[in-house]
Amino acid sequence: MLVMMPSGSNICMNGHCGYHFWGIHSHDSMWHLEIAAVAFKSYPFLVPTFAGSVLSGYNILMDLIVFVISLAGIPPIIMLFKIVPIIWFVLYTLIAITFSQKLKDSLLFIAITLFFLYFADHFGYILQLYYDGSIFKGSQSFGLQSMTALLNTQFALTLPIIMAQLILLKLQKFTFKNSLIMSVLVFFSMGLKFYGGIASLILAGFYVIDFFIQKKNFIRVLQQGSIILVGTLLSIIIFYNPFQATQSRSIFTISPFATVHSVIEAPDMVYLPDMVNARYFLYEHGWSPRLLYIELLSTALYMVINFGTRIFGVMYIIGKIIAKKAKRIEIYILLTVFLMSALSVLLIQKGDWWNTVQFGYYGIFLSTFLLAIFIYDVIIHFKKVGIVIVVVIVIFTIPGTLRTISSFSSTDTLYISRQEIQAMEFLKKQPDGIVLNSFEAKEGYPFLDYRTSGYVAAFTGKQLYLAHLGPLNIIGVDFKKRLARVLGNDCSVFEEVDYIYYVKEHDGKLLESCLDVVDNDFLKVFENSQVRIFKRK
Repeated sequence: MLVMMPSGSNICMNGHCGYHFWGIHSHDSMWHLEIAAVAFKSYPFLVPTFAGSVLSGYNILMDLIVFVISLAGIPPIIMLFKIVPIIWFVLYTLIAITFSQKLKDSLLFIAITLFFLYFADHFGYILQLYYDGSIFKGSQSFGLQSMTALLNTQFALTLPIIMAQLILLKLQKFTFKNSLIMSVLVFFSMGLKFYGGIASLILAGFYVIDFFIQKKNFIRVLQQGSIILVGTLLSIIIFYNPFQATQSRSIFTISPFATVHSVIEAPDMVYLPDMVNARYFLYEHGWSPRLLYIELLSTALYMVINFGTRIFGVMYIIGKIIAKKAKRIEIYILLTVFLMSALSVLLIQKGDWWNTVQFGYYGIFLSTFLLAIFIYDVIIHFKKVGIVIVVVIVIFTIPGTLRTISSFSSTDTLYISRQEIQAMEFLKKQPDGIVLNSFEAKEGYPFLDYRTSGYVAAFTGKQLYLAHLGPLNIIGVDFKKRLARVLGNDCSVFEEVDYIYYVKEHDGKLLESCLDVVDNDFLKVFENSQVRIFKRK
């Protein structure tokens, strides 16, 4: 809740008044506000930050819901930052309690599970302590953890769905009703987030396998498995516009171990330069046992760092499987952990190649239950010694949480000033049209410019000519020619827009180079101490 709810608040801090944003919410969450404000005004849905482009290949369910609710008068920024976190927390907690109780009907086990679902973290703080001398310095580049799940709201929203699927798996009641529920859960999980949809599909696959093991009725299994498949396909077709998304090239590409290379080659990670050099040398000569060893070592380090104390749970369940003492649900969870981790290690994605690390987020989340099982069994079987072991694990778990609390209680934020808010409220009331705000921020500007945010779309409901380049890259929009025209001060860009939104703290070279065009074709309709707005005559 701490990492989400303070953002999007119109407050004054340290004399800075406006909408404040912590962490990645100034760009990642802003993208969702942009979609909710602009994309659904027409069909096919629009890319909010690239005029003329159709939105495809992106999970839009949450944004569509936020948009629909906004029609009832609740602004998207309130819905996303204030209401969604509360709804999520209630569902997350209640379903977690229900599933924990199904695993072990014990208040102690439920308490252990909830603790780690709220606070389990990575081991990255050890590296930060080693390199920076403090867990509160340096930057974090690790997988989303228990306390930071809401940094990716769609990821967070899929977690209660996945736990509900685990409940169905644990019940082992293979009725038509349960198969239909499983299909609906996969439908919503896929619509919220593709990576979560894959995790849900894997769990649904285990449900079908379990169905066959129990009933040994191929026809019934095929019938109810088809229900799940229909839900999956409908979700992809409705929410992803897949035929448009795959026109350019494959969304995913096989590139084994690419996402884990930085573990041993980044100076702030487990830096092993000799091994990195050996890896590059071996690549030139093809695969070999030594190269495989280096890649597997990198993968193991990656998992240990990102899984944190959860790695003990993973190892414990592996031991139970070897001893033939593991329960079926424990095996299904472990297999899903490994399958999702494998996808993050073996694939790269069109646009931002490293984005496939998000597959691994689900492996991290699911391994939390394995850690809870390990902790509980240690306490039950080893009594006082077990309690000591648990205390040590808790001590190793807490530092990352302390860093998160420190980061998201800081008053050092990015913010959109109230002068800009006033300007955007004016622009929002104007007739629909395309807005040009593609001007680079000067040093000292308190927020992000068009390259990393499309906030003008989010707050005006108008499509931007060119902004928020990161998401455009991910969804496959070819913006390079348009960007080159903007950077080259090409005056023809003004022929393609209806409004100019210019912040005085931004570089004005494009405007200055095209004063004749602007004066002839546009009329200044708004100005305050920070913003000028021009409208086509």
